[in-house]
Amino acid sequence: MFLFNDEFSLSILIAFIIIQAIFLTYLLITYQKIIIPYPNENYSSSKTTTALQIIDKYLVKNDITNLNVVNHPEMLKINRCYRRQTFVINDLQIFNRPYTLTGLGLDYVLGRLFYASEIHQKNNQVRFLSFWLYWAPAIFNILFYLFVACGIAFYILVKIRSDFLNNNIIYIINKLHLFTLLATICFGLFLLTIGVNNKLKQNLENLYEQKMKKFVKSDFPELYYDWGVARRYSRSIHFTYTFGCSWIFQKNYKYTGPFGL
Repeated sequence: MFLFNDEFSLSILIAFIIIQAIFLTYLLITYQKIIIPYPNENYSSSKTTTALQIIDKYLVKNDITNLNVVNHPEMLKINRCYRRQTFVINDLQIFNRPYTLTGLGLDYVLGRLFYASEIHQKNNQVRFLSFWLYWAPAIFNILFYLFVACGIAFYILVKIRSDFLNNNIIYIINKLHLFTLLATICFGLFLLTIGVNNKLKQNLENLYEQKMKKFVKSDFPELYYDWGVARRYSRSIHFTYTFGCSWIFQKNYKYTGPFGL
């Protein structure tokens, strides 16, 4: 019995692909319903403050001297904002509106800065959350499709050259339906990471707020209330990462908080 010639195995894999399509559709619907609050620009004392000045003030205050800061004109995924001792930040033209001088803009800058600086300083708790929030779902998703492709290629190969089954390794792979098994495991792990995604995001939000609350209150008192409003907005958005399909969402970009898309 050839792998992928088994109707049950093939049905499982097709079901997995359909589930992913349903999940992506759900994300698209959720994304469209996100309503972005307009920035409050009533604070004249902050109208000359830039994102880079905010970042510099935090780095100096926390004695972080070996983290380079680079301004990037385009929006960056959260897991791309830290690159080899370099923090890459967009200067806040989010959704074609300037957020720099508002609580929302401050939240974005400080959220990304917190993430990058803690990764830079090898904070194991943040690195753990980073992996399972942003990297693991994409890795398991890619591995799932890789094993599906390998299984199809294996089936075609054995179909063309049935004498390959005389090889013990090929025979065992075929006997155990190994590629189907590995694809199933990867898809299960993918669903697991999706299931705990919101809980992990809330843990990251908690760490960020514990770290930044005093800093915002002491250095940006005029934005503290507005920052609190931005925090409540960001926490209400359960949309975090799109597992390799971000290009679909970035065509119609919406702000999903400092730890989102």
